[in-house]
Amino acid sequence: MKSIELINLTLNEIRRSAQMIADAEADYRNLIFNMEKEGFDAERIKFNKKSADSLHEDLERCRIALRDVLEDIAERQNNRDMVTGVDAAIGVVAYDLIYERKTDKDYE
Repeated sequence: MKSIELINLTLNEIRRSAQMIADAEADYRNLIFNMEKEGFDAERIKFNKKSADSLHEDLERCRIALRDVLEDIAERQNNRDMVTGVDAAIGVVAYDLIYERKTDKDYE
């Protein structure tokens, strides 16, 4: 396989795996909400919160690592004068969100 094909395959697997983790975190958050509503033992709730927080931290760590990969690719493009003004303008919103200079609320 060509490098680009392997990159695209890798990205698909990253999306799939990350979504599974995000779904598991959401399930924990929903469980916690229901447990709190029904008055479950605080220790059991705390255990589930710790699990949900751990999954969230895993996703954040991966997000930062992917941002570093994006930065590396963008730097290589820039070093070879591959980025035009139009390219930069098209990507400005995505980059502002990715690098947390703005939030989705800034675009409402």
